[in-house]
Amino acid sequence: HAAYLKKKSPTQALTEKTPHEMVYGTKPNLSDLHHFGCTVFVKIGDVGKLNVRAKAGKFVGYDTNSKGYHVYWP
Repeated sequence: HAAYLKKKSPTQALTEKTPHEMVYGTKPNLSDLHHFGCTVFVKIGDVGKLNVRAKAGKFVGYDTNSKGYHVYWP
């Protein structure tokens, strides 16, 4: 989680640009940021009409290989 945020933060070495801006040429989208440890709900696959449709967990970070998240199931 910390490395993900660091790549999206401006630095003095890059003249107040983020590493994301230097690589991709665009400002990073910060609308998908979550607080570490916040409650998240993960959708369960194909379920019946009256069954539970999501499972609650705790957000612990972003997946580096896909557009997913890491979730802790207490």
